[in-house]
Parts: sequence; structure tokens; C-alpha cells
Amino acid sequence: MLDARPIPAFSDNYIWLLTNGGKQAFVVDPGDGHPVLDALARRGLELGGILVTHHHPDHVGGVDTLLSQCGGVPVYGPAQSPATCINRPLNDGDRIEILGLGAEVIAVPGHTLDHIAYFFPETGGSAQYR
Repeated sequence: MLDARPIPAFSDNYIWLLTNGGKQAFVVDPGDGHPVLDALARRGLELGGILVTHHHPDHVGGVDTLLSQCGGVPVYGPAQSPATCINRPLNDGDRIEILGLGAEVIAVPGHTLDHIAYFFPETGGSAQYR
């Protein structure tokens, strides 16, 4: 089961912490790295990677902080993104594996032209939210 926990960020946003029962975690759209580092430390987790959905600063602003503190983890994100922090560029239809689960990449342009979503079919598209 994929476990998704919100990490409050800024005054009105969340960063999602994904785990699957192990000691490794992925985060989605870390606009601020410090709340992520705090959440990882409180839970005794290591950062395994970062999923970026689009390039806005409130979604990628904390990536450099996380990379400097957690080492060279993969940063997945849209191939056509202007965000320079992405080191694993993805396109519509690509498939990646994180935390032992496969995720399909779906282009969802609209909010931004580089917006993508990650769909985990093995979970029925759902996660346990806490």
C-alpha cells in the first residue's frame, strides 16, 4: 500500500510524503525543503527521490535544499520543464518505479504546459492518506 502524508508548507499548500512500509520516502512537489527534512527526521526516513509535477517555485523551490542535504537523489519531472533541478526527465506515457511500485506518467497540460501526473495502477490509483 502506498501511504501519502501531507507536509504543510507555506500558508496554504502541502508537500506530499510517500512511503510504502520501508525506510525510504519520496516527496511530491517540495516547494520548501525544510519541512521535508523535519518530517523525514521525525519519521526516521531517508529521501529516495523527488517527484515534480510542474515548474512553479512553490513546487520546486525546496529541491536544491533537499539535494544538498540528502545527496544526489533522482528528481523526476516533465521533460519540457524549465526547472533545471530535474535530472530524470519524463514524457507522457513513460513508466517509472518508486518504492517498489510502478507509476505511469500522464501529461496534463492546462495549469502549465509542462504539468504531469503520476498514476499508480497497482494501487488502483489510490493511496492511504493520513
